[in-house]
Amino acid sequence: MIPFLSAGKAGKNHLLSVILLSLFVLSLFSSCRERSARIGIVAYDLRSLAARLALELGIYQNEGLKVELLEFQNSEQVLSAIRSGKIEAAYVDARDALAQSARGEIDLKILAIANRSNYAPDVMLVVKRDWAEKNAKLPAALIEAHKKATRMILDEQPAAIEAAARWAGMSKDDAKKALSAIHFESGMDRAALIGLLDNLRSAKAISPAQAESMASRLVQEEAESSVPK
Repeated sequence: MIPFLSAGKAGKNHLLSVILLSLFVLSLFSSCRERSARIGIVAYDLRSLAARLALELGIYQNEGLKVELLEFQNSEQVLSAIRSGKIEAAYVDARDALAQSARGEIDLKILAIANRSNYAPDVMLVVKRDWAEKNAKLPAALIEAHKKATRMILDEQPAAIEAAARWAGMSKDDAKKALSAIHFESGMDRAALIGLLDNLRSAKAISPAQAESMASRLVQEEAESSVPK
């Protein structure tokens, strides 16, 4: 006979304690796993500085996120990593990401425009849609961390300048000049994204039907995000 079963009430209490402890440990493991994100960026590209800054200064941690940054050689490698499941989020070229999303090659949810070039979205913060749906609170935490890091860059705070200089291997003065030439942002702009879709359609990177479908999705997502939770 199993010892704690023959111990009567004491044995049952012991068994209950073991079960409760096991459930507690499992819940902690699950919580930790669900609050984690692997973010892809292009190596040495200052346009994704917000991600490195948020990691180095503990901004992600303050938002309850455990983040791992993975560097790639170009935007296509980043998108490939998302498709294969190596990463869940990325700072990626807006044209590439939007075109592939419109063509149905990858299912992304756009969280923010990280910066612009000639008023058009240049780099975006995106996540895998199925991951965002399974981890509802994480996209909001990523957005908040992005906003805080971007604000530091726009305010030319010393920590942001130092991080840029260290990452790009340049002097602080050169880093400051390089950052001032990049139009950093932290929010969404549906109209700008739809304008970029139109440019992609004109360049025959996507079909008119794909552009219209993607634009409709952007409008729908904006409407959904404005509904109080």
